[in-house]
Amino acid sequence: MPWLAAALMAVALLVLVVVRVTDDGDATRALAPPSPEAPAGGPSAVTTTRPITEVEAFLDEPPAEVSDEDLGGIGFTDVTEAAGLSRPQASAELETAMKADLSMSSGAAVADVDADGDADLYVTRVGLANSLYRNDGDGTFTDIALQAGVDRTPPEGGYQGSGAAAFADIDGDGCLDLYVAGVGNGKQPGEAALFVNDCAGRFEEQTAERGVALPATDAALGAQGHGVTFADYDHDGDLDLLVLHWDPAFLGGKAAALAYEQFPDPDSLCERTRANRAAGADRTPAAGPNRSRLFRNDGTGRFHDVTDELGLPLDRIAGFTGDFVDMDGDGWEDLLIAGDFCTSALFRNDQGTGFTDVTEEAGVATDENGMGSVVRDLDGDGRPDWFVTSISGRTKSGACPTRTGNTACSGNRVYRNRGGLRFDDATDELGVRAGSWGWGAAIEDFGNDGRLGIVAATGYAGEEPPRDQFLDDPLHLWIPLAGRPEVRRDAAASAGLTETGLSHAVIPFDYDGDGDQDLFVANFGDPPNLYRNDAPADRHQVTVRLDDLSSPGNRAGVGSKVRVSWGSASSTGWITTSGSYESQRLPEHHVGLGSHDGPVTIEVWWPGETEPVRSTETRIDRVITVRRA
Repeated sequence: MPWLAAALMAVALLVLVVVRVTDDGDATRALAPPSPEAPAGGPSAVTTTRPITEVEAFLDEPPAEVSDEDLGGIGFTDVTEAAGLSRPQASAELETAMKADLSMSSGAAVADVDADGDADLYVTRVGLANSLYRNDGDGTFTDIALQAGVDRTPPEGGYQGSGAAAFADIDGDGCLDLYVAGVGNGKQPGEAALFVNDCAGRFEEQTAERGVALPATDAALGAQGHGVTFADYDHDGDLDLLVLHWDPAFLGGKAAALAYEQFPDPDSLCERTRANRAAGADRTPAAGPNRSRLFRNDGTGRFHDVTDELGLPLDRIAGFTGDFVDMDGDGWEDLLIAGDFCTSALFRNDQGTGFTDVTEEAGVATDENGMGSVVRDLDGDGRPDWFVTSISGRTKSGACPTRTGNTACSGNRVYRNRGGLRFDDATDELGVRAGSWGWGAAIEDFGNDGRLGIVAATGYAGEEPPRDQFLDDPLHLWIPLAGRPEVRRDAAASAGLTETGLSHAVIPFDYDGDGDQDLFVANFGDPPNLYRNDAPADRHQVTVRLDDLSSPGNRAGVGSKVRVSWGSASSTGWITTSGSYESQRLPEHHVGLGSHDGPVTIEVWWPGETEPVRSTETRIDRVITVRRA
């Protein structure tokens, strides 16, 4: 990786000195929050109260040994080159220059774009054209982005590019359209774009006319579009659009400086965030407006900004990943956001008329640097739990040397759903706290044996100790142990997930149609990885997809709940396309059945319904599509 030697720390995670205005109006300098949005000539970078080279090294525990019995046949083979996916994510110039404000991006989206039954793949890049890889059905992919009109080729030598992306049929014509978020540095802020499908293999850019253009930004970090999610939050039968723009400008104002003064060495960064918000969380004026938005679809594929109308304070969230899932079982999809700097949030959906912030009373958002997000029933009680990736890295003394800035070390979180929008922290119980510098994630039954594995991508472009230890971070795969499902071990290396570097998007999907969940991982600078799942072929499975004939704008039933039962076992999932970080997954629920060869009972709670529709299927080992009359 030629860019590693020149790698810079991400700007938002530096510890900077900012100007604090005293009561008498004089400007004094104090150790305070990062101010990445400061105008030219403003604060300069420092490290911590002592040189970072003197800080202890991080000592996350190495993975424990995993036996073959515990592995249970789970294994992956890297088939990236054979599949035709070996193009790098960034230009050689960018790899060498290593722009820190761009190194948080490498996105992807999976969808059946041409409706031929195979999952296609859209890969975003920085400084290079994006790719729309058509699945050829024989294990290979062909890039058709240029002829489809979605390549987004940047100017030669440019550093702008694309981050998150997602497909959705915005106008109900039966063809998937595409929204692509922008990333870029301050002088070349890559802009977002909406591409409308003409149903003949071509897309036309219609961002402004469809109402989803974002306000111009003067932020020093430029565009940072890391979250794109489609969902029908108001149940009107079409898909609305949430765009999350990672925006730390609220950390550069007077309120943040006062919060740092109040908590110079906090036990948790969340103490500072609470104090910052209580003091007003004013934004650095030079940053311009926040660009995170919720757009409501009017049913024709045109959108209106309803962010303020619905009561969403997105300008106080450094948002990375958003998802809509009914967390309390009332039939309405609530909004979950994984946010940096202790800004993760849970908003209750008030029956489509607005959102209420229930973060504090729910007991969530203790993650200090929330990035990736996955909702899944991890304990088998039928309720959606919430997994959030963050940053871990304890030292030998137990100290967290980075907490004097805006990065922390307390690791990932699992918020276990206890019902009634109340959660408890099950992170240590499940053994998934120490995941290094986490980004995207996926939770699937990779062995088709009824056990859910948790994959997390990691990596960070830190140049100096101790952050340079994150440059070659490995992937993680936590699997339940055989006979002890409450205990998980990291089995990534044993299972063949060997990529190291800066990985972001993680997408599970069955690219070769053999009935198990393969894995796509996007990497900054380098080519992606496509890992073929080699789970034992004698295990059974089903994949459930939905087809809502009554909602042309949401045929896939996004927002539905699905439960598959067999014998005394069951598996519950929620139909969503959000794929944790800068990624989109297929709207389906995959279930491993092990030795069970049928039948299975399928229950579907369509969006807005509190009672399920049931069916029994005797044929398994296939994709089952449940249709709504």
